[in-house]
Amino acid sequence: MLRASSSLGTWKHNRWKACLELFSTLCKGLHTENSNIISTNTYISRHVRNGHLDLARTLFNEMPVRSVVSWNIMISGYSKFGKYSEALNLASGMHCNNIFERVGSALLYLYANINDISGAKQVFDELHDKNDLLWDLMLVGYVKCNLMDDAFDLFTKIPTWDVVSWTTMISGYARSEHNCKRGLELFCSMRMNGGVEPNEFTFDSVVRACGRMRDLSWGKCEAIDSAKAVYDSMERPCLKASNSLLEGNGEIDKAFKLFESVKSEGDPVTWNSMISGCIQNHQHEGALKLYITMCRASVERSRSTFSVLFQACACLESIQLGRALHVHAIREAFDSNVYVGTSLIDMYAKCGSIHDAQTSFASVCFPNVAAFTALINGYVHHGLGIEAFSVFDEMLKQKVPPNGATLLGILSACSCAGMVKEGMTVFHSMEKCYGVIPTQEHYACVVDLLGRSGRLYEAEAFIRCMPIEADRVIWGALLSACWFWMDLELGERVAKKVLSLDPKEISAYIILSNIYAKLGKWVEKINVRRKLVSLKVKKIRGCSWIDVNNKTYVFSAGDRSHPNCNAIYSTLEHLLANVTP
Repeated sequence: MLRASSSLGTWKHNRWKACLELFSTLCKGLHTENSNIISTNTYISRHVRNGHLDLARTLFNEMPVRSVVSWNIMISGYSKFGKYSEALNLASGMHCNNIFERVGSALLYLYANINDISGAKQVFDELHDKNDLLWDLMLVGYVKCNLMDDAFDLFTKIPTWDVVSWTTMISGYARSEHNCKRGLELFCSMRMNGGVEPNEFTFDSVVRACGRMRDLSWGKCEAIDSAKAVYDSMERPCLKASNSLLEGNGEIDKAFKLFESVKSEGDPVTWNSMISGCIQNHQHEGALKLYITMCRASVERSRSTFSVLFQACACLESIQLGRALHVHAIREAFDSNVYVGTSLIDMYAKCGSIHDAQTSFASVCFPNVAAFTALINGYVHHGLGIEAFSVFDEMLKQKVPPNGATLLGILSACSCAGMVKEGMTVFHSMEKCYGVIPTQEHYACVVDLLGRSGRLYEAEAFIRCMPIEADRVIWGALLSACWFWMDLELGERVAKKVLSLDPKEISAYIILSNIYAKLGKWVEKINVRRKLVSLKVKKIRGCSWIDVNNKTYVFSAGDRSHPNCNAIYSTLEHLLANVTP
Protein backbone atom coordinates (compact mmCIF):
# COMPACT_ATOMS: atom_id res chain seq x y z
CA MET A 1 0.00 0.00 0.00
CA LEU A 2 2.81 2.37 0.97
CA ARG A 3 4.69 1.32 -2.16
CA ALA A 4 1.63 2.11 -4.34
CA SER A 5 1.21 5.49 -2.63
CA SER A 6 4.90 6.25 -3.15
CA SER A 7 4.66 5.34 -6.84
CA LEU A 8 1.59 7.61 -7.26
CA GLY A 9 3.43 10.50 -5.59
CA THR A 10 6.47 10.02 -7.83
CA TRP A 11 4.21 9.96 -10.92
CA LYS A 12 2.46 13.23 -9.87
CA HIS A 13 5.79 14.86 -9.09
CA ASN A 14 7.24 13.90 -12.49
CA ARG A 15 4.10 15.12 -14.27
CA TRP A 16 4.15 18.50 -12.51
CA LYS A 17 7.86 18.78 -13.27
CA ALA A 18 7.22 18.14 -16.98
CA CYS A 19 4.41 20.74 -17.03
CA LEU A 20 6.61 23.29 -15.31
CA GLU A 21 9.40 22.67 -17.81
CA LEU A 22 6.96 23.07 -20.73
CA PHE A 23 5.54 26.28 -19.22
CA SER A 24 9.07 27.65 -18.67
CA THR A 25 9.99 26.85 -22.26
CA LEU A 26 6.86 28.62 -23.55
CA CYS A 27 7.50 31.66 -21.38
CA LYS A 28 11.13 31.76 -22.41
CA GLY A 29 10.12 31.60 -26.10
CA LEU A 30 7.52 34.29 -25.61
CA HIS A 31 10.00 36.46 -23.73
CA THR A 32 12.63 35.94 -26.44
CA GLU A 33 10.11 36.76 -29.17
CA ASN A 34 8.98 39.97 -27.39
CA SER A 35 12.58 40.96 -26.77
CA ASN A 36 13.39 40.46 -30.45
CA ILE A 37 10.40 42.56 -31.51
CA ILE A 38 11.29 45.36 -29.10
CA SER A 39 14.96 45.43 -30.11
CA THR A 40 14.08 45.34 -33.83
CA ASN A 41 11.56 48.17 -33.35
CA THR A 42 14.30 50.17 -31.64
CA TYR A 43 16.62 49.71 -34.63
CA ILE A 44 13.81 50.53 -37.10
CA SER A 45 12.97 53.69 -35.16
CA ARG A 46 16.63 54.73 -35.15
CA HIS A 47 16.92 54.26 -38.93
CA VAL A 48 13.70 56.23 -39.50
CA ARG A 49 14.92 59.12 -37.35
CA ASN A 50 18.11 59.27 -39.40
CA GLY A 51 16.17 59.16 -42.66
CA HIS A 52 17.41 55.69 -43.64
CA LEU A 53 13.99 54.40 -44.65
CA ASP A 54 15.31 51.62 -46.90
CA LEU A 55 17.26 50.06 -44.01
CA ALA A 56 14.23 50.45 -41.75
CA ARG A 57 11.97 48.74 -44.31
CA THR A 58 14.45 45.87 -44.75
CA LEU A 59 14.38 45.18 -41.00
CA PHE A 60 10.58 45.48 -41.00
CA ASN A 61 10.22 42.97 -43.85
CA GLU A 62 12.53 40.48 -42.12
CA MET A 63 10.50 40.47 -38.88
CA PRO A 64 8.72 37.10 -38.46
CA VAL A 65 6.19 38.76 -36.13
CA ARG A 66 5.37 42.48 -36.10
CA SER A 67 3.73 44.49 -33.35
CA VAL A 68 1.46 47.51 -33.68
CA VAL A 69 4.50 49.64 -32.86
CA SER A 70 6.34 48.19 -35.88
CA TRP A 71 3.57 49.22 -38.27
CA ASN A 72 3.18 52.64 -36.65
CA ILE A 73 6.90 53.44 -36.89
CA MET A 74 7.10 52.58 -40.59
CA ILE A 75 3.87 54.32 -41.66
CA SER A 76 4.68 57.44 -39.63
CA GLY A 77 8.25 57.43 -40.96
CA TYR A 78 7.15 57.30 -44.57
CA SER A 79 4.62 60.08 -43.90
CA LYS A 80 7.18 62.26 -42.13
CA PHE A 81 9.56 62.16 -45.10
CA GLY A 82 6.81 62.65 -47.67
CA LYS A 83 6.94 59.11 -49.09
CA TYR A 84 3.19 58.75 -49.11
CA SER A 85 2.90 56.11 -51.84
CA GLU A 86 5.12 53.72 -49.84
CA ALA A 87 3.09 54.46 -46.72
CA LEU A 88 -0.15 53.70 -48.57
CA ASN A 89 1.24 50.45 -49.99
CA LEU A 90 2.26 49.41 -46.49
CA ALA A 91 -1.11 50.42 -45.10
CA SER A 92 -2.91 48.20 -47.62
CA GLY A 93 -1.89 45.19 -45.49
CA MET A 94 -3.61 46.50 -42.38
CA HIS A 95 -6.86 44.53 -42.60
CA CYS A 96 -5.27 41.17 -43.29
CA ASN A 97 -2.88 41.62 -40.40
CA ASN A 98 -5.77 42.31 -37.98
CA ILE A 99 -4.21 45.43 -36.52
CA PHE A 100 -6.15 48.06 -38.47
CA GLU A 101 -7.94 49.33 -35.36
CA ARG A 102 -4.71 49.95 -33.50
CA VAL A 103 -2.92 52.01 -36.17
CA GLY A 104 -5.84 54.29 -37.02
CA SER A 105 -4.04 57.45 -35.90
CA ALA A 106 -1.06 56.79 -38.20
CA LEU A 107 -3.38 56.15 -41.15
CA LEU A 108 -5.43 59.27 -40.53
CA TYR A 109 -2.24 61.31 -40.27
CA LEU A 110 -1.07 59.80 -43.56
CA TYR A 111 -4.27 60.60 -45.47
CA ALA A 112 -4.39 64.11 -44.01
CA ASN A 113 -0.85 64.76 -45.29
CA ILE A 114 -1.74 63.81 -48.87
CA ASN A 115 -5.05 65.73 -48.69
CA ASP A 116 -6.96 62.52 -49.41
CA ILE A 117 -10.00 63.34 -47.33
CA SER A 118 -12.08 60.51 -48.81
CA GLY A 119 -9.43 57.97 -47.75
CA ALA A 120 -9.25 59.52 -44.28
CA LYS A 121 -13.04 59.40 -43.93
CA GLN A 122 -13.12 55.74 -44.98
CA VAL A 123 -10.53 54.87 -42.34
CA PHE A 124 -12.32 56.95 -39.72
CA ASP A 125 -15.71 55.37 -40.43
CA GLU A 126 -14.26 51.85 -40.16
CA LEU A 127 -12.72 52.51 -36.73
CA HIS A 128 -15.00 51.33 -33.93
CA ASP A 129 -13.26 52.74 -30.86
CA LYS A 130 -12.65 56.45 -31.55
CA ASN A 131 -10.59 58.28 -28.95
CA ASP A 132 -9.96 62.05 -28.75
CA LEU A 133 -6.87 61.79 -30.95
CA LEU A 134 -8.77 60.14 -33.81
CA TRP A 135 -11.56 62.72 -33.69
CA ASP A 136 -8.99 65.55 -33.72
CA LEU A 137 -7.01 64.04 -36.61
CA MET A 138 -10.13 63.71 -38.74
CA LEU A 139 -11.06 67.29 -37.88
CA VAL A 140 -7.58 68.48 -38.87
CA GLY A 141 -7.97 66.65 -42.19
CA TYR A 142 -11.18 68.51 -43.03
CA VAL A 143 -9.70 71.87 -42.02
CA LYS A 144 -6.50 71.24 -43.99
CA CYS A 145 -8.60 70.60 -47.11
CA ASN A 146 -10.60 73.78 -46.36
CA LEU A 147 -13.83 71.80 -45.99
CA MET A 148 -15.07 73.93 -43.11
CA ASP A 149 -18.72 72.89 -43.40
CA ASP A 150 -17.74 69.21 -43.08
CA ALA A 151 -15.35 70.13 -40.27
CA PHE A 152 -18.07 71.92 -38.32
CA ASP A 153 -20.47 69.01 -38.84
CA LEU A 154 -17.85 66.63 -37.40
CA PHE A 155 -17.05 69.09 -34.60
CA THR A 156 -20.67 69.01 -33.42
CA LYS A 157 -20.50 65.19 -33.20
CA ILE A 158 -17.31 65.00 -31.08
CA PRO A 159 -18.26 63.56 -27.65
CA THR A 160 -15.87 65.80 -25.71
CA TRP A 161 -14.26 68.97 -27.03
CA ASP A 162 -10.66 69.51 -26.02
CA VAL A 163 -8.33 72.46 -26.68
CA VAL A 164 -7.10 70.80 -29.90
CA SER A 165 -10.57 70.49 -31.44
CA TRP A 166 -11.52 74.08 -30.50
CA THR A 167 -8.22 75.49 -31.77
CA THR A 168 -8.38 73.49 -35.01
CA MET A 169 -11.78 74.95 -35.85
CA ILE A 170 -10.82 78.51 -34.88
CA SER A 171 -7.58 78.33 -36.91
CA GLY A 172 -9.49 76.98 -39.92
CA TYR A 173 -11.90 79.91 -39.87
CA ALA A 174 -9.06 82.38 -39.22
CA ARG A 175 -7.39 81.46 -42.53
CA SER A 176 -10.19 82.99 -44.57
CA GLU A 177 -11.12 86.68 -44.49
CA HIS A 178 -14.75 85.71 -45.06
CA ASN A 179 -14.87 83.36 -42.06
CA CYS A 180 -12.75 85.30 -39.53
CA LYS A 181 -15.82 86.57 -37.73
CA ARG A 182 -17.12 83.02 -37.36
CA GLY A 183 -13.78 81.98 -35.87
CA LEU A 184 -14.01 84.78 -33.29
CA GLU A 185 -17.59 83.78 -32.46
CA LEU A 186 -16.42 80.21 -31.92
CA PHE A 187 -13.72 81.50 -29.58
CA CYS A 188 -16.42 83.29 -27.57
CA SER A 189 -18.36 80.00 -27.40
CA MET A 190 -15.22 78.25 -26.15
CA ARG A 191 -14.85 80.78 -23.34
CA MET A 192 -18.54 80.57 -22.43
CA ASN A 193 -18.56 76.77 -22.58
CA GLY A 194 -15.88 76.59 -19.87
CA GLY A 195 -13.88 73.54 -18.93
CA VAL A 196 -11.27 74.04 -21.66
CA GLU A 197 -8.65 76.75 -21.34
CA PRO A 198 -7.22 78.21 -24.56
CA ASN A 199 -3.47 78.00 -25.09
CA GLU A 200 -0.99 80.13 -27.04
CA PHE A 201 -1.95 78.38 -30.29
CA THR A 202 -5.59 79.29 -29.74
CA PHE A 203 -4.57 82.86 -29.12
CA ASP A 204 -2.38 82.82 -32.22
CA SER A 205 -5.41 81.85 -34.32
CA VAL A 206 -7.58 84.50 -32.69
CA VAL A 207 -5.14 87.35 -33.27
CA ARG A 208 -4.63 86.18 -36.85
CA ALA A 209 -8.38 86.53 -37.33
CA CYS A 210 -8.25 89.98 -35.72
CA GLY A 211 -5.36 90.94 -37.98
CA ARG A 212 -7.25 89.83 -41.09
CA MET A 213 -10.23 91.89 -39.97
CA ARG A 214 -7.86 94.85 -39.45
CA ASP A 215 -9.34 95.50 -35.99
CA LEU A 216 -6.92 96.55 -33.28
CA SER A 217 -9.56 98.10 -31.03
CA TRP A 218 -9.62 95.51 -28.29
CA GLY A 219 -12.84 96.78 -26.75
CA LYS A 220 -15.00 96.59 -29.88
CA CYS A 221 -15.47 92.86 -29.94
CA GLU A 222 -16.27 90.36 -27.23
CA ALA A 223 -13.94 87.81 -28.83
CA ILE A 224 -11.08 90.31 -28.89
CA ASP A 225 -11.76 91.15 -25.26
CA SER A 226 -11.53 87.47 -24.40
CA ALA A 227 -8.37 87.09 -26.46
CA LYS A 228 -6.74 90.00 -24.66
CA ALA A 229 -7.66 88.47 -21.31
CA VAL A 230 -5.91 85.24 -22.34
CA TYR A 231 -2.93 87.19 -23.66
CA ASP A 232 -2.57 89.21 -20.45
CA SER A 233 -2.76 86.06 -18.32
CA MET A 234 0.15 84.40 -20.14
CA GLU A 235 3.43 84.34 -18.25
CA ARG A 236 5.21 84.76 -21.56
CA PRO A 237 3.07 85.92 -24.49
CA CYS A 238 3.58 84.16 -27.80
CA LEU A 239 5.70 86.41 -30.00
CA LYS A 240 4.48 84.67 -33.15
CA ALA A 241 0.88 85.44 -32.22
CA SER A 242 1.67 89.05 -31.29
CA ASN A 243 3.58 89.58 -34.52
CA SER A 244 0.67 88.14 -36.51
CA LEU A 245 -1.53 90.90 -35.16
CA LEU A 246 1.00 93.73 -35.34
CA GLU A 247 2.44 92.83 -38.74
CA GLY A 248 -1.00 92.19 -40.21
CA ASN A 249 -1.95 95.73 -39.33
CA GLY A 250 1.21 97.33 -40.66
CA GLU A 251 2.69 98.00 -37.21
CA ILE A 252 6.02 96.45 -38.06
CA ASP A 253 7.92 98.83 -35.77
CA LYS A 254 6.06 97.54 -32.71
CA ALA A 255 6.74 93.98 -33.84
CA PHE A 256 10.47 94.80 -34.09
CA LYS A 257 10.49 96.16 -30.55
CA LEU A 258 8.88 92.98 -29.28
CA PHE A 259 11.36 90.93 -31.29
CA GLU A 260 14.36 92.81 -29.86
CA SER A 261 13.31 91.86 -26.33
CA VAL A 262 13.49 88.10 -26.99
CA LYS A 263 15.75 87.55 -30.02
CA SER A 264 18.76 86.68 -27.83
CA GLU A 265 16.99 83.45 -26.81
CA GLY A 266 17.68 82.08 -30.29
CA ASP A 267 14.20 80.63 -30.90
CA PRO A 268 13.93 79.85 -34.67
CA VAL A 269 10.16 80.41 -34.62
CA THR A 270 10.70 83.94 -33.30
CA TRP A 271 13.21 84.77 -36.04
CA ASN A 272 11.08 83.20 -38.77
CA SER A 273 8.06 85.16 -37.60
CA MET A 274 9.97 88.43 -37.79
CA ILE A 275 11.37 87.63 -41.25
CA SER A 276 7.86 86.76 -42.44
CA GLY A 277 6.57 90.04 -40.97
CA CYS A 278 9.14 92.03 -42.95
CA ILE A 279 8.06 90.34 -46.18
CA GLN A 280 4.36 90.90 -45.44
CA ASN A 281 5.12 94.60 -45.06
CA HIS A 282 7.16 94.69 -48.30
CA GLN A 283 10.45 95.13 -46.47
CA HIS A 284 12.22 92.43 -48.46
CA GLU A 285 15.74 93.80 -48.02
CA GLY A 286 15.08 93.97 -44.26
CA ALA A 287 14.11 90.31 -44.26
CA LEU A 288 17.35 89.33 -46.00
CA LYS A 289 19.43 91.43 -43.60
CA LEU A 290 17.66 89.76 -40.70
CA TYR A 291 18.61 86.37 -42.15
CA ILE A 292 22.28 87.39 -42.26
CA THR A 293 22.05 88.38 -38.58
CA MET A 294 20.32 85.07 -37.89
CA CYS A 295 23.24 83.16 -39.45
CA ARG A 296 25.81 85.15 -37.49
CA ALA A 297 23.94 84.44 -34.27
CA SER A 298 24.02 80.69 -35.12
CA VAL A 299 20.23 80.42 -34.87
CA GLU A 300 18.92 77.18 -36.36
CA ARG A 301 17.33 77.60 -39.79
CA SER A 302 14.23 75.63 -40.75
CA ARG A 303 12.24 74.98 -43.91
CA SER A 304 10.05 78.00 -43.01
CA THR A 305 13.14 80.23 -43.00
CA PHE A 306 14.04 79.39 -46.60
CA SER A 307 10.45 79.29 -47.87
CA VAL A 308 9.75 82.91 -46.90
CA LEU A 309 13.20 84.15 -47.99
CA PHE A 310 12.73 82.72 -51.48
CA GLN A 311 9.47 84.67 -51.60
CA ALA A 312 11.47 87.84 -50.86
CA CYS A 313 13.89 87.03 -53.69
CA ALA A 314 10.95 86.47 -56.03
CA CYS A 315 9.47 89.85 -55.11
CA LEU A 316 12.85 91.54 -55.65
CA GLU A 317 13.34 89.45 -58.82
CA SER A 318 16.94 88.94 -57.73
CA ILE A 319 18.16 85.62 -59.06
CA GLN A 320 21.66 86.22 -57.61
CA LEU A 321 20.31 86.40 -54.06
CA GLY A 322 18.03 83.44 -54.77
CA ARG A 323 20.93 81.27 -55.93
CA ALA A 324 23.04 82.24 -52.92
CA LEU A 325 20.20 81.23 -50.58
CA HIS A 326 19.69 78.04 -52.59
CA VAL A 327 23.26 77.02 -51.70
CA HIS A 328 22.45 77.57 -48.02
CA ALA A 329 19.30 75.45 -48.36
CA ILE A 330 21.33 72.62 -49.94
CA ARG A 331 23.82 72.76 -47.07
CA GLU A 332 20.96 72.44 -44.60
CA ALA A 333 19.45 69.55 -46.67
CA PHE A 334 16.20 71.44 -47.28
CA ASP A 335 16.37 71.64 -51.09
CA SER A 336 14.36 68.41 -51.52
CA ASN A 337 11.72 69.50 -49.00
CA VAL A 338 8.41 70.06 -50.76
CA TYR A 339 7.72 73.43 -49.07
CA VAL A 340 11.18 74.85 -49.76
CA GLY A 341 11.18 73.31 -53.24
CA THR A 342 7.86 74.97 -54.09
CA SER A 343 9.24 78.38 -53.09
CA LEU A 344 12.36 77.69 -55.17
CA ILE A 345 10.29 76.83 -58.26
CA ASP A 346 8.27 80.02 -57.87
CA MET A 347 11.37 82.17 -57.26
CA TYR A 348 13.32 80.89 -60.26
CA ALA A 349 10.32 81.19 -62.59
CA LYS A 350 9.63 84.78 -61.53
CA CYS A 351 13.33 85.66 -61.81
CA GLY A 352 13.42 84.48 -65.43
CA SER A 353 15.06 81.05 -65.19
CA ILE A 354 12.50 78.41 -66.09
CA HIS A 355 15.33 75.85 -66.45
CA ASP A 356 16.30 76.29 -62.78
CA ALA A 357 12.61 76.05 -61.87
CA GLN A 358 12.39 72.69 -63.67
CA THR A 359 15.54 71.46 -61.92
CA SER A 360 14.15 72.50 -58.51
CA PHE A 361 10.90 70.66 -59.23
CA ALA A 362 12.82 67.50 -60.15
CA SER A 363 14.67 67.70 -56.81
CA VAL A 364 11.47 67.69 -54.73
CA CYS A 365 10.62 64.36 -53.14
CA PHE A 366 6.95 63.56 -53.82
CA PRO A 367 5.74 66.96 -55.10
CA ASN A 368 2.31 67.99 -53.83
CA VAL A 369 -0.36 70.15 -55.43
CA ALA A 370 1.49 73.36 -54.49
CA ALA A 371 4.72 72.22 -56.20
CA PHE A 372 2.88 71.20 -59.39
CA THR A 373 0.95 74.47 -59.39
CA ALA A 374 4.14 76.50 -58.95
CA LEU A 375 5.72 74.84 -62.01
CA ILE A 376 2.54 75.25 -64.06
CA ASN A 377 2.40 78.96 -63.20
CA GLY A 378 6.09 79.25 -64.00
CA TYR A 379 5.53 77.90 -67.50
CA VAL A 380 2.55 80.24 -67.95
CA HIS A 381 4.70 83.17 -66.78
CA HIS A 382 7.11 82.34 -69.60
CA GLY A 383 4.34 81.84 -72.19
CA LEU A 384 4.87 78.07 -72.37
CA GLY A 385 1.24 76.97 -72.30
CA ILE A 386 1.74 73.53 -73.88
CA GLU A 387 4.48 72.63 -71.39
CA ALA A 388 2.23 73.77 -68.53
CA PHE A 389 -0.57 71.51 -69.79
CA SER A 390 1.88 68.58 -69.95
CA VAL A 391 2.71 69.12 -66.27
CA PHE A 392 -1.02 69.10 -65.51
CA ASP A 393 -1.40 65.75 -67.30
CA GLU A 394 1.51 64.32 -65.29
CA MET A 395 -0.07 65.65 -62.11
CA LEU A 396 -3.31 63.80 -62.83
CA LYS A 397 -1.38 60.61 -63.68
CA GLN A 398 0.26 60.77 -60.25
CA LYS A 399 -3.23 61.16 -58.73
CA VAL A 400 -2.50 64.55 -57.19
CA PRO A 401 -5.87 66.37 -57.10
CA PRO A 402 -5.71 69.94 -58.47
CA ASN A 403 -7.09 72.87 -56.50
CA GLY A 404 -8.50 76.22 -57.57
CA ALA A 405 -5.05 77.77 -58.06
CA THR A 406 -3.93 74.87 -60.24
CA LEU A 407 -6.98 75.11 -62.48
CA LEU A 408 -6.55 78.88 -62.73
CA GLY A 409 -3.00 78.31 -63.97
CA ILE A 410 -4.16 75.71 -66.50
CA LEU A 411 -6.86 78.00 -67.88
CA SER A 412 -4.20 80.71 -68.26
CA ALA A 413 -1.94 78.18 -70.00
CA CYS A 414 -4.70 77.28 -72.45
CA SER A 415 -5.31 80.96 -73.07
CA CYS A 416 -1.70 81.79 -73.96
CA ALA A 417 -1.38 78.63 -76.10
CA GLY A 418 -4.69 79.11 -77.92
CA MET A 419 -6.00 75.76 -76.64
CA VAL A 420 -9.67 76.75 -76.56
CA LYS A 421 -11.15 73.24 -76.64
CA GLU A 422 -8.87 71.97 -73.88
CA GLY A 423 -9.47 75.07 -71.76
CA MET A 424 -13.26 74.83 -71.99
CA THR A 425 -13.07 71.12 -71.15
CA VAL A 426 -11.06 71.92 -68.01
CA PHE A 427 -13.47 74.69 -67.00
CA HIS A 428 -16.60 72.56 -67.40
CA SER A 429 -15.01 69.71 -65.41
CA MET A 430 -13.89 71.89 -62.46
CA GLU A 431 -16.80 71.26 -60.14
CA LYS A 432 -17.81 67.85 -61.47
CA CYS A 433 -14.38 66.18 -61.53
CA TYR A 434 -12.32 68.16 -59.05
CA GLY A 435 -14.88 69.62 -56.65
CA VAL A 436 -13.71 73.20 -57.29
CA ILE A 437 -16.33 75.93 -57.65
CA PRO A 438 -15.25 78.53 -60.27
CA THR A 439 -14.47 82.02 -58.93
CA GLN A 440 -14.32 85.41 -60.65
CA GLU A 441 -10.68 84.69 -61.58
CA HIS A 442 -11.60 81.45 -63.37
CA TYR A 443 -14.40 83.16 -65.31
CA ALA A 444 -12.00 85.97 -66.29
CA CYS A 445 -9.56 83.38 -67.66
CA VAL A 446 -12.28 81.78 -69.79
CA VAL A 447 -13.27 85.20 -71.17
CA ASP A 448 -9.62 85.88 -71.99
CA LEU A 449 -9.34 82.43 -73.60
CA LEU A 450 -12.34 83.04 -75.84
CA GLY A 451 -11.38 86.65 -76.52
CA ARG A 452 -7.81 85.87 -77.61
CA SER A 453 -9.11 83.30 -80.08
CA GLY A 454 -11.46 85.87 -81.65
CA ARG A 455 -14.68 84.44 -80.19
CA LEU A 456 -15.73 87.85 -78.84
CA TYR A 457 -19.48 87.41 -78.97
CA GLU A 458 -19.24 83.93 -77.52
CA ALA A 459 -17.26 85.49 -74.66
CA GLU A 460 -19.95 88.16 -74.17
CA ALA A 461 -22.67 85.48 -74.07
CA PHE A 462 -20.57 83.51 -71.58
CA ILE A 463 -20.38 86.54 -69.27
CA ARG A 464 -24.11 87.16 -69.40
CA CYS A 465 -24.83 83.51 -68.54
CA MET A 466 -22.51 83.46 -65.51
CA PRO A 467 -24.15 82.41 -62.21
CA ILE A 468 -22.35 85.28 -60.45
CA GLU A 469 -22.19 88.97 -61.29
CA ALA A 470 -19.20 89.76 -63.49
CA ASP A 471 -16.78 92.35 -62.09
CA ARG A 472 -14.76 94.96 -64.00
CA VAL A 473 -11.82 92.54 -64.38
CA ILE A 474 -13.95 90.10 -66.39
CA TRP A 475 -15.42 92.85 -68.56
CA GLY A 476 -11.92 94.34 -68.86
CA ALA A 477 -10.63 91.04 -70.28
CA LEU A 478 -13.27 91.23 -73.01
CA LEU A 479 -12.47 94.89 -73.67
CA SER A 480 -8.78 94.01 -74.19
CA ALA A 481 -9.86 91.37 -76.71
CA CYS A 482 -11.98 93.96 -78.52
CA TRP A 483 -8.87 96.16 -78.81
CA PHE A 484 -6.80 93.25 -80.15
CA TRP A 485 -9.41 92.37 -82.80
CA MET A 486 -10.44 96.01 -83.37
CA ASP A 487 -14.15 95.36 -82.80
CA LEU A 488 -15.47 98.89 -82.26
CA GLU A 489 -19.16 98.05 -81.82
CA LEU A 490 -18.62 95.52 -79.05
CA GLY A 491 -15.73 97.55 -77.62
CA GLU A 492 -17.94 100.61 -77.08
CA ARG A 493 -20.60 98.46 -75.40
CA VAL A 494 -18.13 96.71 -73.12
CA ALA A 495 -16.28 99.96 -72.23
CA LYS A 496 -19.62 101.47 -71.19
CA LYS A 497 -20.22 98.48 -68.90
CA VAL A 498 -16.72 98.73 -67.36
CA LEU A 499 -17.15 102.45 -66.67
CA SER A 500 -20.55 101.83 -65.09
CA LEU A 501 -18.80 99.57 -62.58
CA ASP A 502 -15.87 101.96 -62.05
CA PRO A 503 -16.11 105.44 -63.64
CA LYS A 504 -12.39 106.05 -62.96
CA GLU A 505 -11.09 102.92 -64.68
CA ILE A 506 -8.25 104.47 -66.70
CA SER A 507 -7.61 101.38 -68.85
CA ALA A 508 -11.13 101.53 -70.32
CA TYR A 509 -10.59 105.08 -71.58
CA ILE A 510 -7.11 104.27 -72.94
CA ILE A 511 -8.25 101.12 -74.79
CA LEU A 512 -11.27 102.88 -76.29
CA SER A 513 -9.05 105.80 -77.32
CA ASN A 514 -6.58 103.42 -78.98
CA ILE A 515 -9.36 101.67 -80.92
CA TYR A 516 -10.65 105.03 -82.20
CA ALA A 517 -7.12 106.08 -83.20
CA LYS A 518 -6.43 102.81 -85.03
CA LEU A 519 -9.69 103.15 -87.00
CA GLY A 520 -9.06 106.83 -87.78
CA LYS A 521 -11.93 108.15 -85.65
CA TRP A 522 -9.99 111.17 -84.34
CA VAL A 523 -12.99 113.18 -83.07
CA GLU A 524 -14.11 110.29 -80.87
CA LYS A 525 -10.52 109.77 -79.69
CA ILE A 526 -10.20 113.43 -78.65
CA ASN A 527 -13.50 113.26 -76.77
CA VAL A 528 -12.37 110.19 -74.83
CA ARG A 529 -9.04 111.83 -74.01
CA ARG A 530 -10.85 114.94 -72.74
CA LYS A 531 -12.94 112.80 -70.41
CA LEU A 532 -9.79 111.12 -69.16
CA VAL A 533 -8.12 114.49 -68.49
CA SER A 534 -11.21 115.74 -66.65
CA LEU A 535 -10.88 112.85 -64.19
CA LYS A 536 -7.54 114.34 -63.06
CA VAL A 537 -5.99 110.89 -62.69
CA LYS A 538 -2.62 109.87 -64.01
CA LYS A 539 -1.63 106.53 -65.41
CA ILE A 540 1.43 105.18 -63.63
CA ARG A 541 4.28 105.00 -66.12
CA GLY A 542 5.54 101.52 -66.90
CA CYS A 543 9.07 100.73 -65.86
CA SER A 544 11.65 97.99 -66.24
CA TRP A 545 14.88 97.18 -64.47
CA ILE A 546 18.03 95.17 -64.95
CA ASP A 547 20.75 93.95 -62.61
CA VAL A 548 24.33 94.66 -63.71
CA ASN A 549 27.24 93.83 -61.41
CA ASN A 550 24.92 93.45 -58.40
CA LYS A 551 23.41 96.92 -59.00
CA THR A 552 19.80 97.45 -60.11
CA TYR A 553 19.03 100.04 -62.81
CA VAL A 554 15.41 101.17 -63.21
CA PHE A 555 14.08 102.70 -66.44
CA SER A 556 10.68 104.23 -67.15
CA ALA A 557 9.11 105.38 -70.41
CA GLY A 558 10.97 108.40 -71.80
CA ASP A 559 13.47 108.29 -68.96
CA ARG A 560 16.74 110.19 -69.62
CA SER A 561 18.07 110.27 -66.06
CA HIS A 562 20.83 107.70 -66.61
CA PRO A 563 24.27 109.28 -67.24
CA ASN A 564 24.74 107.05 -70.32
CA CYS A 565 21.23 107.60 -71.68
CA ASN A 566 22.46 108.88 -75.10
CA ALA A 567 24.50 105.72 -75.68
CA ILE A 568 21.59 103.57 -74.47
CA TYR A 569 19.07 105.20 -76.83
CA SER A 570 21.56 105.06 -79.71
CA THR A 571 22.03 101.32 -79.17
CA LEU A 572 18.26 100.86 -78.91
CA GLU A 573 17.68 102.65 -82.20
CA HIS A 574 20.36 100.51 -83.85
CA LEU A 575 18.68 97.32 -82.58
CA LEU A 576 15.22 98.43 -83.72
CA ALA A 577 16.56 99.33 -87.17
CA ASN A 578 17.91 95.79 -87.57
CA VAL A 579 14.87 93.91 -86.25
CA THR A 580 13.15 91.91 -88.97
CA PRO A 581 9.42 92.82 -89.07
